[in-house]
Amino acid sequence: MLFLSFLACDKTCHLYFSVSLSFIFAILYPTATSNKLCVSSCVGKINGDYQYCPDCRKYVACSNGYKHIMPCPAKLVWDDNLKRCEWMSSTCPGSTTARTTISVCETSCVGKIYGEYQYCPDCRKYVACSNGNKYIMPCPANLVWDDNLKRCELTSSTCPGSTTSSTPITGKYDVAKRFDFLLFCMVERHF
Repeated sequence: MLFLSFLACDKTCHLYFSVSLSFIFAILYPTATSNKLCVSSCVGKINGDYQYCPDCRKYVACSNGYKHIMPCPAKLVWDDNLKRCEWMSSTCPGSTTARTTISVCETSCVGKIYGEYQYCPDCRKYVACSNGNKYIMPCPANLVWDDNLKRCELTSSTCPGSTTSSTPITGKYDVAKRFDFLLFCMVERHF
């Protein structure tokens, strides 16, 4: 069951809430299992790429009303939310393709301009390289770094034995420091 029981902010823009992680991820990464995503014709469609429901390993590229069925690269499936081929899909029911690439842990950022990498001592953190400087960054609560996706997730294909908790997040959190997405605080509450 998804729920949001309380949401408010104070004058310092701290967010007070009690929300389950599944609620947050339902907003950030909605899944769709209905055929609303499927394209059977490109007539009248905006040029772009769409879900091809008969086969998750393909997608439909619509161009000037014409439908082109395109293959994803080997071992990848189409994710309509991301509009690209991925190792796993949140929009293709039954997608079970898993990542098999094991990342290399980054120990130095010397010579690197920018990038994010696996931090091997702790799956709940990652290394951010910026202009040759190394910064060890925490993932939000209950998340672990996935180096293939280059982001914090509920589970990781690059950090062996990573597990997460389904415990709801509760209490006071500094939004800017705790989440990868930005929430604006309306101090005077004029909506």
